Amino acid sequence: TSTVPGAVLCLEAAPRDSLVWAGTDRGTVLSFRVDCLAGRLAKGHRTVVIPGVGSRQGRVTCLSSRPAPAPGQHALLLVSAGSNALQLYSVTDTLGALSLIRTFPVLHSNLCLRSAFAPLMSARSGDCVVSASEDGAVYFFDLSRSSKACINKLEAHSCPALAVAFNYDESFLATSDTSGL
Repeated sequence: TSTVPGAVLCLEAAPRDSLVWAGTDRGTVLSFRVDCLAGRLAKGHRTVVIPGVGSRQGRVTCLSSRPAPAPGQHALLLVSAGSNALQLYSVTDTLGALSLIRTFPVLHSNLCLRSAFAPLMSARSGDCVVSASEDGAVYFFDLSRSSKACINKLEAHSCPALAVAFNYDESFLATSDTSGL
């Protein structure tokens, strides 16, 4: 067991690396290394992703991981944080240390928004992420672009969008909003 400061709002497991991350209502991401065969849980790192903010704006509402694409490269962790930002981190060691790669602008301050890596994006080179936004839009960001990373904006909701999810082959994208749609 481990004591986590604040309330845990989201979890993400990276089976290849045996890592589990927890996002809290205090703007922190904690990592743990899991050894299922031995029944052990090792504390990893505590990363403050939203320094100096209070209450609802400091919440980490979604975590999504992507394994390292090739040997010698790092795994990635996508963090939806209530600071009007979608943050992309590189996982730099075996205990889940995080290094900020870049931040994408997404309207996110009060609600529990979700984001995800696109599983394939086979027609594109490079990885993409998709995120819900409180402005009702769904944003697609290309991780390989240094400027103008937003490659698409779907304006399908008339109220704040909450969650996004792809199926395994990207033939469907599901979104939801605060009205229940």
